[in-house]
Amino acid sequence: MLLRASGTEPLIRIYSEAADSEAVQARLGALEDIVGIRQHAPPEFGRVETARVEKPWGFELHWAITDRYAGKVLHVNKGEALSLQYHELKDEYLYVTSACSTWSLGGSDGKLTTHRMKVGDTLHITPGTRHRITAVEDAEILEVSTPSSMTWYGSRTATDALGVILAFRLPDRR
Repeated sequence: MLLRASGTEPLIRIYSEAADSEAVQARLGALEDIVGIRQHAPPEFGRVETARVEKPWGFELHWAITDRYAGKVLHVNKGEALSLQYHELKDEYLYVTSACSTWSLGGSDGKLTTHRMKVGDTLHITPGTRHRITAVEDAEILEVSTPSSMTWYGSRTATDALGVILAFRLPDRR
């Protein structure tokens, strides 16, 4: 039995000693769960308005939350700021889609530098980077990141999941 993606190269070759096809399918389902794919999962439709999370500084719209990645729109009200924070494992890419904001960034030495970000600017925040966003005007920022189940504002991430949208290929061992 071969598990295939698009194309013809096998991604994973499965040898099963299972006596019946039901047992083989069960093992295949378990493997798909481990690898993080489901070949026949239907598309999921939704409305971003249903995933609005109010924050003291504005709100978040959670438009994609999975165990491998998260997508959010951060709306920061004029003059408001997020708490100074860092994440031990969370990796973030941010894209400023409206207005102007000030970003404070730094490492574990406690020193912060300030950067003015405008529409079209992007920023990659790696794990361990201290950061804070302050809105000069009402600002919207698109965030794509590894998911985190809990962020301790001003201190650390308690539980981060690994993996940004990952693409990998296992070698064919014929």
